Amino acid sequence: MNRVMMAGLGLAGFGVFMLVAGKPTISTQVLSGVVGKAETAPPQPKAAVRKPVFVFLKIPDPIMPEERDKKYEKPIKAALVKAGVGTVTGAGTGLKDDGAGIEYVGVDVNPTDFKKGVTILKAELRRIGAPKETRLQYSVGEMRIDVEFEEAE
Repeated sequence: MNRVMMAGLGLAGFGVFMLVAGKPTISTQVLSGVVGKAETAPPQPKAAVRKPVFVFLKIPDPIMPEERDKKYEKPIKAALVKAGVGTVTGAGTGLKDDGAGIEYVGVDVNPTDFKKGVTILKAELRRIGAPKETRLQYSVGEMRIDVEFEEAE
C-alpha cells in the first residue's frame, strides 16, 4: 500500500494528511472526516455560543506552503482577528490522488462567533479571489458539513 503522510500541529489539534491506496485522506482530532454535501441549508452552531468551532477551508489551489501563507493564511487571520471573531490555527497541503503534485491547500480556522466568522470568511475569500469551489468543512454535533463557501450561512 502506497502511503504519503504529512502532519501538522495547530491550535485546533494535530492533523494528519495521508495518501492511502491512492486516495487523499484528512484526519484530525477535532474533525475526523467529512462525509458528503448537505442537501439543504447546513445546520449551524448557535451564534451566541462564544466557544470556538473548528472550520477547515479546503481551497483547490495547487500552491506551495509559502504562497499559501501569504495568499490565504495571513489575510484570513488578519480579517478574523480585526473583527474579533476568531483566528487561523494551522494549515496544510493535500496531494493529488497519484501523489504527483498539490491538489489543494487547507486552512484551519477557529471562529469564536460562527455566524459572524463565516460572514467574514466569505467576504475575505471573495476579496482574495479564492476559487469558487473552495469548501467550508465543519461539524455540528455528530453531523459533518461540507459546503462551497458561497453556500455557507
